[in-house]
Amino acid sequence: KTYYSLEYLLANSDIVTIHVPLTSKTRGMVDEGFMSGLKDGAILINTSRGEVVRDDALLAGRKKLSALILDVWNHEPEINRDLLSVTDMATMHIAGYSFEGKVNGTTAAVRQTAEFFGLKDLYSFSIPENADGSQYHKKDYTFCFKGLDIKNIYEILNTIFPVSVINRRLREQPGDFENLRTNYKYRREFYYVD
Repeated sequence: KTYYSLEYLLANSDIVTIHVPLTSKTRGMVDEGFMSGLKDGAILINTSRGEVVRDDALLAGRKKLSALILDVWNHEPEINRDLLSVTDMATMHIAGYSFEGKVNGTTAAVRQTAEFFGLKDLYSFSIPENADGSQYHKKDYTFCFKGLDIKNIYEILNTIFPVSVINRRLREQPGDFENLRTNYKYRREFYYVD
C-alpha cells in the first residue's frame, strides 16, 4: 500500500473528509496551516468531532473552498452561528444516525456483553430489519447508479436522506439544535450494486 502525507493529500484532493477520533493530536488539527494547504476549490466535510476544527481558522479560510459541509460543531448544542452562515450544508451531528447503524451497534454491544457474562441465550442476539415498524425491504434501498445523471442520483438519495430539509431546519432553528437532533427520525442505509 502507498501512503501519502497529509500535506500531499490536502494539496491534491478535490474532496477532503475528516473522520478522525478526538485526541490530543487531532484537537484543532484543522487550523490555519491545514486550511492554507488545501487545494483551491476543494470541498471540506467534517463528520468526526467539532473540536477537530478551529472555528476561526475555518472562517478565515472559507473563501478557498468551493463547498463546506459540517455535521459536527464545537460547543454543541451551542453552535457557532457565523460558521453556520458560511456552510453549504449543515446538519446536527447525525451523520451516523441510520437505523442500521443503531441496530448494528446495539447488536454488537449485546453480543459482547453476553459473551463476557456467559449469557449463551444472547450469543446470537439480533434485531429484525423491520423492528422500527416500517415496511422496509433491503431490495428497495439497493441501487445501481450506472448510466444515471446527477439529478436522478440526487432524487434517489434525497428520498432516503432529505439532507436539504434537515439543513433548512437547522438554519431556521439553530438554537433548537439538541431538539432537532433528539427528534431526528433515523434514515435507512442504501446499498450500491454494479
